[in-house]
Parts: sequence; structure tokens; C-alpha cells
Amino acid sequence: MLGTRPPNVRSPVLSNAQRLTIANSPNISIQFCNYPPGEYIVETVNNYKVVVKKPDTIGIKAKLTGCENQSDFTVWVFESNNNYWMPKHLETLRAFYNLTISDKQRLFEAIKDVVLNYEEPVKSWELHNCQNISLQTYPSLLVLSYLKWMAVLEDTIYPTNKYLGRKMAFAGYVLINSGLYSPNEIRRLLRIW
Repeated sequence: MLGTRPPNVRSPVLSNAQRLTIANSPNISIQFCNYPPGEYIVETVNNYKVVVKKPDTIGIKAKLTGCENQSDFTVWVFESNNNYWMPKHLETLRAFYNLTISDKQRLFEAIKDVVLNYEEPVKSWELHNCQNISLQTYPSLLVLSYLKWMAVLEDTIYPTNKYLGRKMAFAGYVLINSGLYSPNEIRRLLRIW
């Protein structure tokens, strides 16, 4: 898994989740913010589903302008074998760190396009030729898909009018891609994962 199943966090119930499609864009956080509490299937990649559960347990650090229903949420990955987990930046960074230099560079550009340039995961995945890249045993398209929603979460909890939002999460990939840092060093440096 590229994450954990925390014992103190209640997972979404997949059978209760509604399908929701919101295109990646600079206002995706505000769009999702205005949806009511609930459980939503937001991405599907092969037999995997990315599910968000709103609200959850994380506190909001600042007001997100234009949002009437601001609340935290959790991002989950459901596998076809009824396994589920919450993706974590640190676990994803560890898998990213172990890629070949070529795969790492292509996936870095794809992640940058999804997180910073608001490209849809599948378009970025195709554009940067990431189809044959896996992190551990997980397809890179799944990683791009959950990173899209983890970026939305960062912008919701840490709005860019006061904090770095999605840019802070992306900083880990910049540091790993530079070749100068390991995931454990980044964990100590940024203290956010």
C-alpha cells in the first residue's frame, strides 16, 4: 500500500458513495467545498476507486474564499479485493524515490501537471508517457488520480491566501527529484507527512 489504514479513522462505505466528477481546475477546491457532506467516488482507475469522505477529522486552518460549506475530508483508495487505505505523501514519495531516473523524471512532470497546472490525471499520464510506470504494484495513473484529490484537500485545509496549499505537498517531489534528498530527510525537513 502507498498509505495506511488508520485505526482511529472511519473509512467510507463504498456502497453508500455517490459518483462525482469534477474536472481539475484552479477552482476545484471551491467547487468540491460546496458539495454537502458525504462519501464520493471521484476517480476510477481499472479496478481501483478513489473515494473521498467529507467531513472527517482534520481541522481547517483558514477560510477558503468562495466556499460556503468548507470542511475537511479524507482521501481513500479502494481495491477490487475489498482492501482499502488512505494514500500518504510519505509512502508515495518513498515509492517515487525508488523509480529509475527516467521513470522518475516522466512521472515528476506528470505530477507537476496534475498538482500545479490542474491537468486531468489521464491526460497528464498519457502526455508524459507514464503508462508503464508503477509505484510498488500500483499504476501511476492511480497515483496521479489520488494526488489530484490530495491537492484539493491541501488547498481546502491550507488555503493559498494564507498558506501554500498544494504547493507544499508538491515540494516533496521537487526535493526527491533533485536527487539531493531521501524521503526520510524530507519528512524531517518539512514535518508535514
